[in-house]
Order: sequence, then C-alpha cells, then structure tokens
Amino acid sequence: AGGLQHDFRQYGTTFGDAILGTGNGLVFSRVARLRPDYAGPPISKVYDGLTDVSVDGSVTLAGLVPGDSLAGTPGFGSFRFADANAGTDIPILASLSGNVPAVVDDSGKPAYGYTYREQSSGFVGTINPKPVSVLNVTAQNKVYDGTATATLLGGTVAGLVGAETLTLAPGTGLFATPDAGTQILVTGSVTLADGDNGGLARNYVLASAAPVSTRADILPRPLTLT
Repeated sequence: AGGLQHDFRQYGTTFGDAILGTGNGLVFSRVARLRPDYAGPPISKVYDGLTDVSVDGSVTLAGLVPGDSLAGTPGFGSFRFADANAGTDIPILASLSGNVPAVVDDSGKPAYGYTYREQSSGFVGTINPKPVSVLNVTAQNKVYDGTATATLLGGTVAGLVGAETLTLAPGTGLFATPDAGTQILVTGSVTLADGDNGGLARNYVLASAAPVSTRADILPRPLTLT
C-alpha cells in the first residue's frame, strides 16, 4: 500500500458503497472471496435420496488475498452434495456455521469485504447407486414350439428408497430344455427402468449379477390327424 498508514482495508468496493471501517482506509474494487478447500480421502456414499454427506478429511478456507490471514478459526455447519442423484465428481457445498470469519492484513489491521462461496472446483464426491433385488419374476407357460425361448412376466424391486418405484423391463428368458414338461427351470435377465415418485434407474443397481430364475411349463403341442 505504498507505506501509507492505514486503519483498515476493504475489498469489493466501488464508488458509493458503504465503508465498513473507521479511520484511514485502503479501498479496493478487487473481489475477495473465500471458498472451502478439502484435503483427505475420496468422499462417497450410497444413494439415499438425500444430499447430506459426511466428510472425514480436513476442510479449510482458501482464497485469501496474499498477505491477509484469518483472525479466527472458521466453523463449518454442514456439507451437502449439489445433487442427490448417483454420479461422480458431484460438487460438495460447505456451509459456514456462522458469519464469514474476520480477516486481518499483514499489518494486523482489519480487512473487510470478504464474501464466501460454498463451492470450490476440487471439492467433489461420488454417490454410488444403491443395490436392489428383484423378486417374484414369473415365466409364461407356452405350447411346445421347438425353442427354449421363454417370456418373463411381472416382478417387483426390493430395497428402494422411500416411496420411489422402478419398473422392470424383462429381457430374454430361456427354458432349461425346449422339450415339453412341467416346472421347467427358466433363467433370464431384467433391466431396471425409471418409475414413479422420483424413482430413477440410474440411482440403483442390481445387487446380484446372477440371472433371475423361476419355473414354468411347456405344454405338448396338439396334433390334428387328417
């Protein structure tokens, strides 16, 4: 500041703005904005429909003008994802537990005008899809046609969050044998699809990669004698 004696400095100030300090001040139009800075292990959780997240590492404030320093220890009120849905590199927002902490310059004089931004580019985390199970899938009985192809029906999804629902898109099912018989093993696959009440397939994953299984009949094919 050219060696001028001052009682305070103030940032982010243009002509006509209120002056926060008393005495001789150094006033700058430069914006001074603090932001959270995270150091620690990767942050992740399983989808639960909420944005709340626990942070195990260290969170400090960055963005001080060179020469300035915090006059106290900042406190953080909560941490939350910017989006509740499953994904990677989701910004994490850090709220302060109180006002923006006091800052002093290299002369120990107050530095006013600092603001706070809850988000910083490197403070991100992952929400992993929640594992769910598929129950009560059935297979349709059919008349012998020489193939093992089966039609899968119904099914429910267990393990969803709250009132969310998903629909099931059955894949191809196969009888264990193409020959006629009763209670023949049928295996197949299903795909999760969006449902109601905010249920999105992207937020869930099948808990088991094993195929669904059920049983059904292949009925003898009637013949007509001529």
